[in-house]
Amino acid sequence: MTSVGIDRMKSAARAICVALLVAACGGAAATPQIIYITPPPPSAGPVQEATPSTAPTRRPTTEPTLATHDITVKMAVRGQPFGESGTLLGVGENGCETRGGYSDIGPGMQATIHNPAGDVIGFATFETPGLRTQSMEGPLGLVPTECTFTTLVRDVPEAESYGIEVGSRGTVQFSDDELAAAAWFAELSIGD
Repeated sequence: MTSVGIDRMKSAARAICVALLVAACGGAAATPQIIYITPPPPSAGPVQEATPSTAPTRRPTTEPTLATHDITVKMAVRGQPFGESGTLLGVGENGCETRGGYSDIGPGMQATIHNPAGDVIGFATFETPGLRTQSMEGPLGLVPTECTFTTLVRDVPEAESYGIEVGSRGTVQFSDDELAAAAWFAELSIGD
């Protein structure tokens, strides 16, 4: 095979690749582009590159980026520290744990954020033990009357309102304006 024949085959192969690329990139997914390959006359010299009949233009796709927020979720459990019916137990110098009817609230519990349509748009797990945020004097010193758990839900897409659920304790609604005014800090509480 002569070098002119090889050049023509290469040119045809390039034209086919261009057509496939145009179709794959979305420039011609709905309307196929026709690429004309015109072989040069036998004495014309080197083979010219194939060109499409209409040069497809690929429009840049600039989807609007949605604003996101990091939302801090704080769950405060208020309860009684004493006896069998006590719901809070002091741990260490400033820590606390929940007991009894609140024993499901603590490390490992999940905070879930929903948009107005009910879709989950963010979640995080409470990783750290509770922090004693209110105490009272007991027979052996200060005992907790409020135990707080905090987590950070990152990159929550902006919405008109947010339904925030901690564990399986129900959903509390916050408007976008409320959370923005509170510096994206959602405070929930349960108990006495």
